[in-house]
Amino acid sequence: MIVKTDKTYKRVFVMIVAINFTKLCAERKSVQIQKLNINNNIKIVSVEEADVEVKQGNSALKIGFDFESNYEPELASLKVAGEAIDVEDKKNAKTILNEWAKNKRIPENFLTDIMNVILSRCNVEAIILSKEINLPPPLPMPKVGVKKKEENNYIG
Repeated sequence: MIVKTDKTYKRVFVMIVAINFTKLCAERKSVQIQKLNINNNIKIVSVEEADVEVKQGNSALKIGFDFESNYEPELASLKVAGEAIDVEDKKNAKTILNEWAKNKRIPENFLTDIMNVILSRCNVEAIILSKEINLPPPLPMPKVGVKKKEENNYIG
Protein backbone atom coordinates (compact mmCIF):
# COMPACT_ATOMS: atom_id res chain seq x y z
CA MET A 1 0.00 0.00 0.00
CA ILE A 2 1.36 3.44 -0.83
CA VAL A 3 0.45 6.37 1.40
CA LYS A 4 0.83 10.03 0.52
CA THR A 5 2.06 12.13 3.45
CA ASP A 6 3.09 15.77 3.00
CA LYS A 7 4.16 15.42 -0.65
CA THR A 8 6.22 12.31 0.13
CA TYR A 9 5.35 8.69 -0.39
CA LYS A 10 6.16 5.92 1.97
CA ARG A 11 5.40 2.24 1.81
CA VAL A 12 3.26 0.76 4.59
CA PHE A 13 2.97 -2.97 5.22
CA VAL A 14 0.40 -4.42 7.56
CA MET A 15 1.59 -7.58 9.24
CA ILE A 16 -1.22 -9.54 10.85
CA VAL A 17 0.57 -12.29 12.76
CA ALA A 18 -2.48 -14.02 14.25
CA ILE A 19 -6.25 -14.08 14.10
CA ASN A 20 -8.01 -15.61 17.08
CA PHE A 21 -11.72 -16.33 16.92
CA THR A 22 -13.65 -15.82 20.15
CA LYS A 23 -17.17 -16.48 18.84
CA LEU A 24 -18.52 -18.68 16.05
CA CYS A 25 -22.30 -18.78 15.88
CA ALA A 26 -24.66 -20.15 13.24
CA GLU A 27 -28.41 -19.88 13.72
CA ARG A 28 -31.08 -21.07 11.32
CA LYS A 29 -34.46 -19.50 12.06
CA SER A 30 -36.56 -20.91 9.22
CA VAL A 31 -36.48 -23.83 6.81
CA GLN A 32 -38.14 -22.10 3.88
CA ILE A 33 -35.96 -20.50 1.28
CA GLN A 34 -37.86 -18.19 -1.01
CA LYS A 35 -36.15 -15.16 -2.44
CA LEU A 36 -32.87 -14.98 -0.54
CA ASN A 37 -30.72 -11.93 0.16
CA ILE A 38 -27.44 -12.23 2.07
CA ASN A 39 -25.97 -9.18 3.79
CA ASN A 40 -22.40 -9.30 5.11
CA ASN A 41 -21.08 -6.77 7.59
CA ILE A 42 -17.74 -6.41 9.35
CA LYS A 43 -16.74 -3.83 11.92
CA ILE A 44 -13.79 -3.07 14.12
CA VAL A 45 -14.92 -2.98 17.75
CA SER A 46 -11.68 -2.33 19.63
CA VAL A 47 -8.02 -1.42 19.17
CA GLU A 48 -5.52 -1.70 21.99
CA GLU A 49 -1.89 -2.44 22.56
CA ALA A 50 -1.25 -6.19 22.73
CA ASP A 51 0.98 -7.77 25.33
CA VAL A 52 3.09 -9.60 22.75
CA GLU A 53 6.85 -9.64 22.52
CA VAL A 54 7.96 -8.15 19.19
CA LYS A 55 11.16 -6.92 17.60
CA GLN A 56 12.59 -3.74 19.09
CA GLY A 57 11.13 -0.66 17.40
CA ASN A 58 7.80 -2.39 16.78
CA SER A 59 4.54 -2.63 18.70
CA ALA A 60 1.73 -5.16 18.58
CA LEU A 61 -1.91 -4.13 18.39
CA LYS A 62 -4.93 -6.24 19.25
CA ILE A 63 -7.79 -5.36 16.90
CA GLY A 64 -11.20 -6.71 17.90
CA PHE A 65 -13.74 -7.38 15.15
CA ASP A 66 -17.28 -8.64 14.54
CA PHE A 67 -18.39 -10.23 11.27
CA GLU A 68 -22.01 -11.04 10.52
CA SER A 69 -23.87 -12.61 7.61
CA ASN A 70 -27.65 -12.19 7.66
CA TYR A 71 -29.79 -14.33 5.39
CA GLU A 72 -32.93 -12.30 4.69
CA PRO A 73 -35.87 -12.47 5.11
CA GLU A 74 -35.06 -13.74 8.61
CA LEU A 75 -33.82 -17.14 7.47
CA ALA A 76 -30.51 -17.37 9.32
CA SER A 77 -27.49 -15.54 10.66
CA LEU A 78 -23.80 -16.32 11.00
CA LYS A 79 -21.62 -14.48 13.50
CA VAL A 80 -17.84 -14.54 13.83
CA ALA A 81 -15.99 -12.45 16.40
CA GLY A 82 -12.35 -12.32 17.32
CA GLU A 83 -9.16 -10.37 17.46
CA ALA A 84 -6.28 -9.87 15.06
CA ILE A 85 -2.75 -9.24 16.26
CA ASP A 86 -1.05 -6.68 14.03
CA VAL A 87 2.65 -5.77 14.27
CA GLU A 88 3.54 -2.20 13.30
CA ASP A 89 6.49 0.08 13.89
CA LYS A 90 6.02 2.17 17.03
CA LYS A 91 5.17 5.36 15.12
CA ASN A 92 2.41 3.69 13.07
CA ALA A 93 1.07 1.88 16.14
CA LYS A 94 0.86 5.16 18.04
CA THR A 95 -0.96 6.79 15.09
CA ILE A 96 -3.50 3.95 15.00
CA LEU A 97 -4.04 3.98 18.78
CA ASN A 98 -4.45 7.78 18.87
CA GLU A 99 -6.96 7.79 16.01
CA TRP A 100 -8.94 5.01 17.71
CA ALA A 101 -8.92 6.85 21.05
CA LYS A 102 -10.15 10.10 19.44
CA ASN A 103 -12.62 8.90 16.79
CA LYS A 104 -13.09 5.13 17.19
CA ARG A 105 -11.61 4.75 13.72
CA ILE A 106 -8.44 3.32 12.20
CA PRO A 107 -6.57 5.62 9.80
CA GLU A 108 -7.64 4.88 6.24
CA ASN A 109 -4.16 3.97 5.02
CA PHE A 110 -4.08 1.03 7.48
CA LEU A 111 -7.76 0.12 7.49
CA THR A 112 -7.93 -1.36 3.99
CA ASP A 113 -5.17 -3.91 4.52
CA ILE A 114 -6.30 -4.84 8.02
CA MET A 115 -9.92 -5.30 6.93
CA ASN A 116 -8.96 -7.39 3.89
CA VAL A 117 -6.98 -9.87 5.99
CA ILE A 118 -9.71 -10.13 8.62
CA LEU A 119 -12.44 -10.39 5.99
CA SER A 120 -10.71 -13.20 4.11
CA ARG A 121 -10.42 -15.31 7.29
CA CYS A 122 -14.01 -14.54 8.35
CA ASN A 123 -15.37 -15.49 4.93
CA VAL A 124 -13.72 -18.91 5.15
CA GLU A 125 -15.22 -19.49 8.60
CA ALA A 126 -18.64 -18.26 7.44
CA ILE A 127 -18.58 -20.71 4.51
CA ILE A 128 -17.81 -23.57 6.90
CA LEU A 129 -20.59 -22.49 9.29
CA SER A 130 -23.11 -22.16 6.43
CA LYS A 131 -22.30 -25.70 5.30
CA GLU A 132 -22.93 -27.05 8.81
CA ILE A 133 -26.51 -25.75 8.91
CA ASN A 134 -27.30 -26.39 5.21
CA LEU A 135 -27.28 -22.83 3.94
CA PRO A 136 -25.85 -21.47 0.71
CA PRO A 137 -22.41 -19.87 1.20
CA PRO A 138 -22.55 -16.19 2.22
CA LEU A 139 -20.56 -15.10 -0.83
CA PRO A 140 -20.77 -16.12 -4.47
CA MET A 141 -18.68 -19.15 -5.31
CA PRO A 142 -16.85 -19.44 -8.63
CA LYS A 143 -18.73 -21.37 -11.31
CA VAL A 144 -17.56 -23.24 -14.36
CA GLY A 145 -19.34 -22.53 -17.60
CA VAL A 146 -19.16 -23.88 -21.11
CA LYS A 147 -17.98 -21.37 -23.67
CA LYS A 148 -20.09 -21.39 -26.81
CA LYS A 149 -18.18 -22.28 -29.91
CA GLU A 150 -18.01 -19.38 -32.32
CA GLU A 151 -19.15 -20.07 -35.86
CA ASN A 152 -16.73 -19.23 -38.60
CA ASN A 153 -18.62 -16.87 -40.89
CA TYR A 154 -15.87 -16.51 -43.44
CA ILE A 155 -17.02 -15.08 -46.74
CA GLY A 156 -14.53 -15.05 -49.50
